[in-house]
Amino acid sequence: MKKSIFILALFAMTMIAAPAYAVECKEGAGGISLSPASEDFSFEAGDVHESTIKIKNMNASDTSNLKVYAAPYSVDENSTKDFTTNKPRTQISRWIEFEGPDGEYAQEAIFEVGPCDERAVNYRVVVPDSIPDGGQYAVIFVENTGSGSDAGIKTVSRAGMLVYGRASGGETIEQAEILDIHAGTSDEAKDKDGQPLGKTVVSVGGEVKNTGNVDIAVTGDFKVTNVFGQELYHNTAYTSVLPDATMKITDDWADTSMIGLFMVTYSLSAPGVETREVTQLVFICPLPVLIVMVLFLIVVIVGIISIQKKRRERKARYGF
Repeated sequence: MKKSIFILALFAMTMIAAPAYAVECKEGAGGISLSPASEDFSFEAGDVHESTIKIKNMNASDTSNLKVYAAPYSVDENSTKDFTTNKPRTQISRWIEFEGPDGEYAQEAIFEVGPCDERAVNYRVVVPDSIPDGGQYAVIFVENTGSGSDAGIKTVSRAGMLVYGRASGGETIEQAEILDIHAGTSDEAKDKDGQPLGKTVVSVGGEVKNTGNVDIAVTGDFKVTNVFGQELYHNTAYTSVLPDATMKITDDWADTSMIGLFMVTYSLSAPGVETREVTQLVFICPLPVLIVMVLFLIVVIVGIISIQKKRRERKARYGF
């Protein structure tokens, strides 16, 4: 029943994502055909599953470049389809390789297919030696990126088939290693649109390695207070780290004031590893202001020394 829901959802996606899809080859059409409609197989750790799909250029007049690749596939509680987010049950999308025109296997391949021609594409699923138990889901997409004479690449249409795999005998391992954690300042922070902030801000970060066999969520908790303990900023962020990957994590307080003394606390939490935390006293002050403050301090110190010297001289001369 569950598999049927996935296949029906994919069919609905295909009708939306590739409106040019057709069963007949038409003059000037940019549609493509992909078969079979789905692939269903079982596997164990270390297996290599080999199969073939057929792609067809539905344009009756032009040669097309058809790109074939795999993407993760999931459906949320609102029936929204997701083809970009890596999750524990979409790892199979990273195990799929396609045999290109040169006979080499890679995670994507592009084929030049003539008008109304069909091309068989071999692919394989290379299963790692350590895998989680249960279902894995992916979509194999074929995109028409334009005619063979096009100078650039422009997606015209896309069709997909569901790959449904079920692992047996696997063990789900969620564990990580926190390699680094730090707190301080940054002059290279950017806003949410990717534009430089142009100022020094309080910044924290770390580095986490996923040593398990499923995607994990790393939690970063970032808190800033003033010297009196009043909370000025608090943010909790989640970062997904893929198996065998090492991820550098950063978080910045974009609204950091130009001048201030802050107590910064940052912690990183990940499955299978003890939470690490760092606390740092951070002082921020623009260089011109700092120079003025130093000069002022020097003047004050010199003034104090001068006053004390005059007092000693007066005491030596007048006795008071």
